Amino acid sequence: MVASRGATDSAAASPLADDDEDELHATVVVTTSTVTANSRNTRMPRNRIVSPVDIRDAAAADLDATTLYKILKLRVDVFVVEQSCAYPELDGRDLEPGTRQLWIERSGDVVATLRALDEGAALRIGRVATAANARSAGLARRLMQRALTLAGDRDVVLDAQSYLARWYEGFGFVQDGDEFVEDGIAHVPMRRRATRREAGGGAPTSRPLSRA
Repeated sequence: MVASRGATDSAAASPLADDDEDELHATVVVTTSTVTANSRNTRMPRNRIVSPVDIRDAAAADLDATTLYKILKLRVDVFVVEQSCAYPELDGRDLEPGTRQLWIERSGDVVATLRALDEGAALRIGRVATAANARSAGLARRLMQRALTLAGDRDVVLDAQSYLARWYEGFGFVQDGDEFVEDGIAHVPMRRRATRREAGGGAPTSRPLSRA
């Protein structure tokens, strides 16, 4: 299976083979905080052993050179080399003040990553990528779950490879525009509406805060 990426920061693409299309690829920024994923919130195949995962989150400016190099190398390995797609992976947006890098490490190597861009009224997810030797372990799903918490009361947008639209629908995304082709791959723009509470502490409601 593959994810998606794209110049407009689509949701990253790479061959994966997960039972429920678990493996996508993206990027986010790292703070000093780490989060242990809760297996109760991750849909996993039966009999799979779920181990704790540290999800790191920081801005590129706060990363040491070695970690940033490993994140960018993984993205190039997946989106440029593995997918045989010559495009400018380093698009300048990693250095924007509001950009967050999310990643997971194993034995000192970055094995999954995702990028979250601050676009004001919305958070944009992209550059979701998992190393070939770390797929089918639900790492992309855990990164997505963490990234969605960064949005607060904002919408979340992304450009998904068309065949992965159903995977994103599992996180509450819906198609938000016409299908388009980028780098020879069909994509669809998608949006997850922000959940806001009614005045007076009423039940949460889903409302569009902005349009892409």
